Amino acid sequence: MAADAATGLSGTEASAAIDAVLCALAARRAEGGWTPADGGSVHLHCTDVVGEWTVRPNVSGGWDVAREHAKGDAAVRGAAAQILAVLLGHATLDSVDVLGERTAAEHLLTQTSGRT
Repeated sequence: MAADAATGLSGTEASAAIDAVLCALAARRAEGGWTPADGGSVHLHCTDVVGEWTVRPNVSGGWDVAREHAKGDAAVRGAAAQILAVLLGHATLDSVDVLGERTAAEHLLTQTSGRT
């Protein structure tokens, strides 16, 4: 599979990197103690390679990440390299498809990219 021009990663490599970012997120408490009352779940779906995750804030102020297809309050869909760029703060949500509650996706990005 060809590498993405912006990231230099193949879709498969970008999907693996998304998984690593989300696993790291799940391993730490959310900065600022984000709780379910502050936002909702987000389903991320790669459109070019295998890769789906559902991220949910939990009651301890952290995150639960599942590698699954599930309905979230928001859905983020796009090529794996583009989703990775969004998670890392190198691209905006406008570069992927966002369905449902955009604020839930925006809350997730404050935790993965340092955006406020």
